[in-house]
Amino acid sequence: METFVGLIILLLLGIGVYLLPGICALLAHKRNAGAIMFLNVALGWTFVVWVGCFVWAMVEKKKIDETYAAAPKLPEGFYQ
Repeated sequence: METFVGLIILLLLGIGVYLLPGICALLAHKRNAGAIMFLNVALGWTFVVWVGCFVWAMVEKKKIDETYAAAPKLPEGFYQ
C-alpha cells in the first residue's frame, strides 16, 4: 500500500512538472495562456516544445509605451 501511495504522489508531481509552463502562464494572466497550455499538453513531451512553452510563459511582454518610446521620432512638420 505504501508503494502505491508513493507512485500516486510521484505521478501527480510528474503531471505538475509537465504542466508547469501552462500553470505559470495561467497564474501570470498571460494573454496567450490557452495557447501555451494547449501546445504544452499536445507537444510538451518533446522537451524542446516544453522549454519553448516555459520560456513563452515566463517572458514579460513589453508595454506599448516602451515599444513606441524606442521608435525613432518623425521630423517636425512631417505628416502621415
